[in-house]
Formats: sequence, C-alpha cells, structure tokens
Amino acid sequence: MFAPLRPVRLRRDPATRVPALLAGALLAMLACVSPSRAGADDPSAHPVLRDFQPTGKYVLVAEDPKDTKARVFFSARAAAYLVRDCSACCSFLVRTGAGVLESVPEEALLCRDDGGCDIRSDVQLTSLGRFSIDGMDIRIKIRGLCARLQPPPPVLGWQRLAHILDHTPEYGRDAKTYKPDAEAVKALASRTERIQVFVYFGSWCTVCSTLMGRIVRTEQESTKDKPPQVDAKDTKDEKGVDRPKPNLTFDYYGLPPAPEAWDDPEAKLRDITKLPMLVVYVDQKYVGKIAAVDAGRPEVALANLLKK
Repeated sequence: MFAPLRPVRLRRDPATRVPALLAGALLAMLACVSPSRAGADDPSAHPVLRDFQPTGKYVLVAEDPKDTKARVFFSARAAAYLVRDCSACCSFLVRTGAGVLESVPEEALLCRDDGGCDIRSDVQLTSLGRFSIDGMDIRIKIRGLCARLQPPPPVLGWQRLAHILDHTPEYGRDAKTYKPDAEAVKALASRTERIQVFVYFGSWCTVCSTLMGRIVRTEQESTKDKPPQVDAKDTKDEKGVDRPKPNLTFDYYGLPPAPEAWDDPEAKLRDITKLPMLVVYVDQKYVGKIAAVDAGRPEVALANLLKK
C-alpha cells in the first residue's frame, strides 16, 4: 500500500556532480561586439556552424569564479559546443569530433529569435589548440582561461518546473515540438476531481531526456485554462480572498544518479523502479503509476488511467 500523500516541500539542489552525455566546450578571445539578430533561416548563416541552442549538458567551471556565468550552446549539425559570455574572453567553439578549440569573433554571431544562434558563413575562426578529456569533463586551457566543461549538478528533490527548464533547456524545446493527442488532452482538462500527478525523473537519465518534454507539454496543454499553482503561503490574494485551486496539478521530483536513485526516501516510499515515472492521485487517493514504457504518449496513458 502507498503511504498517504505528503505535502510537497521545495528544497535547494545540493552541489552534487553527475555524469552526463560526453562532449566539449571552449573559449575565444576577441573584441566583444554586439552580435547581429537573425531569423531561423538566415541565408548569411554558415551551412554547418549553425543551429546552436542553449544546453543543460555542460556548464563552464573556471578557476576564476568570475567566469562561471558563461553560457554553453550545442549544435548537433556542427557537432560542437559554443561558449559565450565568459568574462575571461569572448566566444569559442569546442569541436567534439576534431578535438580542437577555435575562437569566434562576436561580430560573426547571429542571434536567433528562439534563443539560439548561428555563425556567419564568412567567419574567420582562429585555432586555440586542443582540449583534453578527464572522465566526463572537458579540460580547457588557453590564454586567459583555465576551466572545465562539466555536467551540471543534477536536479534534486521537489522543484518548480521553471527551475527544471532552466537547468535543462532541451525539455522546453522538446515540449514545443511535441504534438499531444487532442482528445486525451481534452479529457484531462475536463476532469473535475482533484488530480495530482507526481513526476519522478533524473536530469541525468537518457530516457528522461527523451520523454520529459512530452510530459511538460501534457501539463501545459491540459492546464492552460486552469488557475495556476500557488505556494502554500499564497493561498489567499492581496484582499484576503481564497485563490481558486487547480483541479489538475503536476509536481516534479528529481532523483540522484543511479544506483543511489533507488535508495532515495521518496523513491522507496512510492516504489519508483523506472524513470520517468508518474504517480497519480485522485482526491488524495492513489490510483496508479505510469512507467517510462507508457510515457511515450503521457497524455494518452494518463487519460486512460483516469478512465478506470
């Protein structure tokens, strides 16, 4: 039997490292100039060095703490990481296939409306040498910068969706491209019971990297016309009137990397054995779980579970 549902408490992520997908990143030193704006199909963009998007696979950790705010982008087309906004230098490429680092002039960057960027076709790249691999880290040592590209600490515990999407931007992009079943979404949105969906996942989990965007889109579509979730302390508005409570809510719990994941107290309490896994309650009564194998179409699996 499942234990009674307990209140969700948010807590900060501990500074824990976790393995992630291998790849690389590096920096370049040139005069920083405001990059140009570009559309999704700018003809001036390089045919290969384009489609760079923010990534949660790596963060730049430099010996100088001032350099920790650098942004890391990845392009599957270019098979490279792009590091921007490092205080020690401007932008650079980490070419994971060739194992080299190359500087990119800021004026050669084309910022996209979707938050990504391309590189101009006439760019003049400058070699910065090679990077080295240390376990899952990419070691970068160039003039003005000694740093590593490291997998970020995992998302742990109960977390707001906004924080999860900030940590792993890929989830948000996948959510935008996923097309949920319209009838299933309509069925979820029309339910009048108090439905709570608890999503257990690992930001380090490769299966989660494929399915979390679909789960996020399911929440967005099925709750878009409903009252937003509020903190326990904000149940009343500024006039002291009770805020309306949403009847369908999603809460997210990040687990540490396996095998420690299965020893997490929440994982043991809810008998979590696969990721991602959705645990569903109706009017605070447990009704079932949706495992990864059924989460390929999470809105359909959830609607079918609630039919029972």
